[in-house]
Amino acid sequence: MKKKLFALFLLLALLLSGCAKNNLYTQVYHLPSENFSKSFEPYYPLALPGDNGVLLRMPDWLDSTDNLYLWREDTVIKFETDQQLMGLIEIDGAYYGWTVDGVYRYELDSGETEMLFPLEEETLLVRFWGDAGMLYAIERPSYTLCRYDLKTGVLSREDWLSEAEEAVTLSFFGVVGDELLVEKRGAEFAIYWLDLMDGSRREYPIDSPVYGYRDGALALFRQGSENNPGWDFIRLQDVKTGKQTEIPLPDEILTSENRYDYELLAVGEDAVYWREDHTLYRQTDKGLQAVFAYTGREVYSIFQFYQLIDGVYYFAFLGRPAEGYEVVDLAPYDPEQDTGKYMQFAALMPDGTVYILAKEYYDAAWDS
Repeated sequence: MKKKLFALFLLLALLLSGCAKNNLYTQVYHLPSENFSKSFEPYYPLALPGDNGVLLRMPDWLDSTDNLYLWREDTVIKFETDQQLMGLIEIDGAYYGWTVDGVYRYELDSGETEMLFPLEEETLLVRFWGDAGMLYAIERPSYTLCRYDLKTGVLSREDWLSEAEEAVTLSFFGVVGDELLVEKRGAEFAIYWLDLMDGSRREYPIDSPVYGYRDGALALFRQGSENNPGWDFIRLQDVKTGKQTEIPLPDEILTSENRYDYELLAVGEDAVYWREDHTLYRQTDKGLQAVFAYTGREVYSIFQFYQLIDGVYYFAFLGRPAEGYEVVDLAPYDPEQDTGKYMQFAALMPDGTVYILAKEYYDAAWDS
């Protein structure tokens, strides 16, 4: 009997330890443009999975505001807003975002906002996230780290990222647990993890852009070209130890005459995502598979909406799905919408299903 109880206890302990690992907060910033991944980007994150469903924040370019879409199973509900809450996030069922005035709590049903703390004039937030009852924000240009306790309402501003030298630029690759990965460029170059609890630093050299997170490691990749070949693999570098392992590139890419036209989009826990021209690919242990293609004009603006969040790949496109690629259209119908001028926002699920979630007016001539 004691042996059975011990075995049951051991099994329970293993399950709990696995849950704790999976519940580690991670938000690794990468979009298909290096400029987006290293700098202020108001539409990151695009989707907020939560208890109420997935909330998506889309731009209303005509009114310079945002529209919110709540996705629950096979329905999408549209909420119109009268402002732009940048960096919208969800914590314990509540939503938070920021404007040029300050950081706010947002009530989805009523559209009401409550300011939690103000921002100084001419201050923007280069990063904004939250976890375990805390909001975090990095102000620019001072690089002050703000920490706001949602339970007590106490705001602290830390100068842990402030540097003595002039002309220093900091970039932020992502958050894993209680650490923020920082790149410093100036008189000296350094990459380090910043402890969000005490401000301590530990060096963490990397030699290429970060494309995602998998099983306790950052995914690194150096894109090659015909004149400057890159790696023939994706490198996984353990967050704690720095130990490296490799994910091989698919044979379909390595043997293709257009191999350098394939662009790595993101690396997730279960799949790797690629793009070539107007086609999206998903790489798993079964190989490389084309999962979606579209016909229409390619514009630079769509790439800020290419984001991997909780195993779902979100993207945008102009035009329509190519022949042979089926989609499930859940976007709310708007009879006044010009069918020839809108951007479509979609979600690629782990099983390969593509859902159209929203359509917003967009004139491709704006990118001319």
